[in-house]
Amino acid sequence: MVKDPERFKTLLTAAIDSVRPAVEEANRASTEHKLPGAMNAMIVSMATIRPTQEFSRAHRQELTDPWVGPGATRHSAMITRAADQLLDRWIERGKVEFVSEFARPLPQIVLATILGFPREDIPQLAEWGNFQVMPVLYGRGPRNKLSREQMTSQLEALGAFGHSDES
Repeated sequence: MVKDPERFKTLLTAAIDSVRPAVEEANRASTEHKLPGAMNAMIVSMATIRPTQEFSRAHRQELTDPWVGPGATRHSAMITRAADQLLDRWIERGKVEFVSEFARPLPQIVLATILGFPREDIPQLAEWGNFQVMPVLYGRGPRNKLSREQMTSQLEALGAFGHSDES
């Protein structure tokens, strides 16, 4: 089924295909904030970074490689060092606020390291990540719809991510 996406189209692929013309037009006209209201940033970003099925497959493989198969073991030493550094910060205290001092920072450190971001950028990356998952956290109904105001703030925040290297 995965090898024939036209015959066995997923709902996500159908959603991406339905917004692609508007996204392409907005990109040509540099009017990303004039996108139709039914779009959310996840679908817009996927339509932008995955313009063809072949590119989509290559993009998924690139993003998946560090976490599964041979790629998963490639980072074992770095992950162990990051975990040890976090543990060393609080082990002598005898107690820890587990989520904020270990469970949240460890994957953030690992992701930032693998993707090549400096650790100083983790708070900003976390903020952008929160905006990316906004529909899941705050969306209404079975399709996780955001209000117009929420979508606007999401698009503005994620637009800043796309232009963060220009400052």
